[in-house]
Amino acid sequence: GQALTAGSSSFTYTRGGRTATATTPAGTTAYKYDGDGRRLSATLGTAKTSFEWDPFYRLANELDTSGALVRHYTHGDQPLTAHDAAGAVAYLHTDRLGSIRALTDATGALTSAGAFEPYGRPRATGPNNPNAPPLGWLGQYQDPTGLTHLRARQYDPTAGMFLSTDPAASTSISGAYTYGTANPLRYLDITGLFSWDEFLVGVQDVSGIVSDVAGVLAIAAAVTGIGAPVAAALGTISVVAGAVHAGTKAIQAYNTCNTGKGSCGDAVAEALMSAAAAVPGGRLVKGAASGAKAAWGGAGKAVNTLPSAAAEGSGRLFVTTGRGTTYDIPGDWTQRMADNNNGLVFQRPGSSGNSNMIRIMEPTSLYPKGHVRVYNSEGQPITPFGKPGSQAETHIPQDYSGGWPAWPIQ
Repeated sequence: GQALTAGSSSFTYTRGGRTATATTPAGTTAYKYDGDGRRLSATLGTAKTSFEWDPFYRLANELDTSGALVRHYTHGDQPLTAHDAAGAVAYLHTDRLGSIRALTDATGALTSAGAFEPYGRPRATGPNNPNAPPLGWLGQYQDPTGLTHLRARQYDPTAGMFLSTDPAASTSISGAYTYGTANPLRYLDITGLFSWDEFLVGVQDVSGIVSDVAGVLAIAAAVTGIGAPVAAALGTISVVAGAVHAGTKAIQAYNTCNTGKGSCGDAVAEALMSAAAAVPGGRLVKGAASGAKAAWGGAGKAVNTLPSAAAEGSGRLFVTTGRGTTYDIPGDWTQRMADNNNGLVFQRPGSSGNSNMIRIMEPTSLYPKGHVRVYNSEGQPITPFGKPGSQAETHIPQDYSGGWPAWPIQ
């Protein structure tokens, strides 16, 4: 069910459970959504605000009634800046939960400051800027209605509750309106979905804000179903400052993969890249991120064969595919997703074109077992024995078990 009233406000809902209208003393605001449930616009009278989101469901642009830019946002692990239509910049300063605590201008002058009670009720602590970007608690969009837009649901910080039940929760689960299992200083829920809370119970030493990078990797390993390669790194990664952001990304990835809304592979990769940023010499984790792509279909989980990377020592990178084949990659080679997002590409530093390259690709209708292709210094695809060959001779199936004397590491 959904809350029909809250204080002096009243609400209606779409068939999908999204807020359709919010009526306050200022009038009735009508909301529109796209097929993935992302908010497209909010209209109050003749004033319309449109929203454009990046692939990770972070607010990129606000547009006015005519479609002109109102604000453009940039993001790292948290919102970083807001640029208005004239190009003036506001720098956003966040706390450990991602809430916006202060704004500064291009000169470094403080233009706004505030704080939040545990459940998100705002408390002014410094200058109030009426033109400040509408991002606040948890770094999320604060509606003029006084509600916080937490993606799947609207949240009332005054009541400390969501207006509707968790769409990802079983109807038998109690507290379906509750934020962060009634522990807002420990648990984060910026998506309006709290299914991740049950998941985190099974991850040792991982709080709701995930302060341990090993926990981040454990989450990502479970999401992708490629736990063994990633698990090799867990014991050596210590708690580090800034990993809270990586934990947030892991939670987002878990929700993305389970709801089927957005790219599971991209979300998991970003979670691991965020973890890598928190780890000194994070190339190891970035290697894992490159391969962390999973497909979720039907009623259950179906993991594709995109590989995961784990390191052993300082100069080696071991890439294990979903078919169980492990490839030994030079540790200093660059790593990226293939242009078609269908595999991994490794290349010797300083090389260009296809020279000195290894491509590890997932199955297609043409290559149902997946394939590996190695290129020599001239950019020619070569057989396992080092000779340039035909397409059939150089697309090596992932279950190939013969010798490979021409492999770059011996």
